[in-house]
Amino acid sequence: EFEKRLEFCKKSNFKFKSSISIYEYRLVFLFIEFLIFISTILMSILGVFSNLFVIYTISIKDNHKYVEAKHYAYMRLVSVYNILMLIINILSPIYYCQPYEGLFCSSIKTQMFTQYFQIWVGGFLMCFFQFMANFSYVGFSISRLSLIGTDHSKFVKSFPDYSIVVTQIISMILSALFLTIIIFVHRPMRFIL
Repeated sequence: EFEKRLEFCKKSNFKFKSSISIYEYRLVFLFIEFLIFISTILMSILGVFSNLFVIYTISIKDNHKYVEAKHYAYMRLVSVYNILMLIINILSPIYYCQPYEGLFCSSIKTQMFTQYFQIWVGGFLMCFFQFMANFSYVGFSISRLSLIGTDHSKFVKSFPDYSIVVTQIISMILSALFLTIIIFVHRPMRFIL
């Protein structure tokens, strides 16, 4: 009965029965994407408050004897950059539009101001603050590393002596140089209404 068994293996004999159509799957995925978009905005608001709490805790006068080390200044800077990134994320509904005629699309997305806002703020400044936060994380890590142990390289030993202002200016210059391409690559689109 090999021939009968072979018939069971043919693809044409398989029939997949589903009560849900592809269109309904698409709607479910668009709804899930919309929920993720809304939840990122809510998490961004929560993140702003938690980073403000970090800045407040470091800045309390009673804590100055505990937070005098330089790595706390870097921690404060990281929180400031995180707040700026989260505020940009909270403003993202101005220019966000779900693909494939989703549930949400900004009514002013086609305006020139909104497109420049998306390029300069949503693109350039968001990445700029991410770079600055990452450089500050590195500064925090090296400052913290210099406090632990004694057998370090000259750079790690001398890093706490560098001014935070100087390291931040160098970080800003490097960040701006790396990200200038964003401004020249993206152009606003002219929509005919």
